[in-house]
Amino acid sequence: MSDSQETDLATAEQKPPAIAAPAAPFTIEVVEGPDRGKTFSIDPDAPGPHLIGQSAACAFRLADREVSRRHVSLDAREGRLYLTDLSSTNGTVVNGVSVERAWLSGGETVRIGGTSLRVERGAARLGKSPGRDRFGRLLGVSPVMTRLYGLCERVAATSTPALLEGETGTGKELLAESLHEAGPFKQGPFVVFDCTAESADPLAASDGEPAPIEAARGGTLFIREIAELGSAAQSRLSAWLEAQTNVPPAARVGTPYEVRVIASSSRDLDREVHLGRFAAALLERLAENRIELPPLRARRGDVALLARRFWTELEGGTGSPSEADIAILEDAASSGNVRELRAEVARRVARKTEPEAKRESIEEVLALDLPFSQARQRALREFQRRYIERVLARHNGNVSR
Repeated sequence: MSDSQETDLATAEQKPPAIAAPAAPFTIEVVEGPDRGKTFSIDPDAPGPHLIGQSAACAFRLADREVSRRHVSLDAREGRLYLTDLSSTNGTVVNGVSVERAWLSGGETVRIGGTSLRVERGAARLGKSPGRDRFGRLLGVSPVMTRLYGLCERVAATSTPALLEGETGTGKELLAESLHEAGPFKQGPFVVFDCTAESADPLAASDGEPAPIEAARGGTLFIREIAELGSAAQSRLSAWLEAQTNVPPAARVGTPYEVRVIASSSRDLDREVHLGRFAAALLERLAENRIELPPLRARRGDVALLARRFWTELEGGTGSPSEADIAILEDAASSGNVRELRAEVARRVARKTEPEAKRESIEEVLALDLPFSQARQRALREFQRRYIERVLARHNGNVSR
C-alpha cells in the first residue's frame, strides 16, 4: 500500500468527502465469516452511533470470536458513514488499509477480525418527515437534533433503562426530565442521583434517608455521570437491573422494581469498558436505549433559537436579543455548550437592564489592572460589540451581508 493511501484515510476526519445525494440508506452485508449472508441497514437520518461487535449492547451483533465486544462504530454524517475503531483487539481494515477512523461512501470492504463486511449505498428516499423543533423541553431545529426526536419518543414510551451520552452541558438532564414527563412513570417522582459524590451508591441509604432507587419508586431515577460510580456500586446496580428484567413490567407495580432508570455520561463508556474502568455487564443493561446528544457547535441554526428562548425567559417574556447579540452569541457558541450559552445570555440580559451601558475604552480596561487574559477578553468583547453594531447599521440589520 502507498503512503498516500494511508494519509488519505488517516486524515479523513479533517477532510470529509463531498456530500452525496440526500437520504440514501446504507446496507452492510457480511460477505465472509460466521455470520455470512447477514445484512443490516443504516438510515442516514437515524441517530447514531451504531455499534458492531459481539456484545449484546451492539446494534449489529456478530458471532465471530475474533471480533471485539465493541469493535467499531458507524455514524451517519455529512451524507456518509463515519467509521471509528473502538480500540479493538484485532483492528479494522478498510480496502486493505488499517484504520482507526475513515469515511465510507459505499463500495468499501471492511475487515474486522475474521469477518468481512461490504458497504453498499441504496437508492435515495423520497419525502421527509415533518419538521419539529423540540422533544419535551429539549429544543433544536438542526438536522442533528430533529433526527433524535423520533428515537426520544420511542425511548420515552418504554420502562427499560436508558443511557444518555454527550459532552458536558449538552442537555442530558433536560432530556432525562423530558423522557420522564412523556413516559409511563410521569406521575411518579423524578429523583436525581449524582455519582460524583464520594462513596456514591444509588442502592444505599444514608443519613436516615432512603436509598435513591427506593425514593424513586413509581417514577424515574436519573443517575448523573454514571462513569464516576465505583466498581462495587456498579456491580450492585448491574445485579439490581438484571433482577428487574426477571419481573414482568405489569408485576412490578408496588414492588421495589417499579422504577425507570436513566443514566448519563459525558465520558465514552465503550472506552471505559475497554480500559477496565466500567463494568461491561452494566453497560449492556443500560445500552438497550441509547441516545447521544450532539455538542452545540454541531447544531447548525440552533444558537439563535436557544438564545431567543433564554432571553425571553430571563426577561419575563417581553425582551429579545438584538441581531448584534445573536451574531456574538453564535460566534461564542463555536467553543461552548448550551449551559454556557444560557449563562452568556444571562450576562447580556443583565447588562441590558442596567442604566445606559457604559462603553469602555482601552485605557479604562488597562486602568483596572486585570490579568492579561481577562483584560484581553474584556477589550475584545467591547470591540466585537461595536464592530457588529457598526456592520449591522451599515446594512440595515441584515446579518448575512
